[in-house]
Amino acid sequence: LFTYFKVFGFSCLQYYTNTIMSLLFKYPQELNEKQKTQLEKIKEDIPINELYNYVQSFRLIIKDRKLIELDEWIKKAISSEINELKIFAQVLENDIDSIRNALIFDYSNGILEGNVNRLKMIKTGYDLIIKRVLYTF
Repeated sequence: LFTYFKVFGFSCLQYYTNTIMSLLFKYPQELNEKQKTQLEKIKEDIPINELYNYVQSFRLIIKDRKLIELDEWIKKAISSEINELKIFAQVLENDIDSIRNALIFDYSNGILEGNVNRLKMIKTGYDLIIKRVLYTF
């Protein structure tokens, strides 16, 4: 039932990898009693506990659109011992202007992207029909 595995370079006891990831990325109020118990067991591992704290604070920063706290979070994450977290924070720092704009403004290009995707699907379907017709001759 239990095996050791590496998470972000650290060994820890696990139930299943997907279980751990789902527990780390859920809001605490979304967890049932069994999941809360599992999470507490997992968080006994210090690096996992640190990662959990980073994940939860990042989620709240994005949800509540807290720009000042985002800058502080990025600085802390870059100085973290978790290498993957450092890389993630560096990517955020490199694209900070876009992230700030996404948090400040309610505008989205989702509708445009959806239409582009729909047109690509239509084009792909049209190309497939042409190929089928040409193949029959």
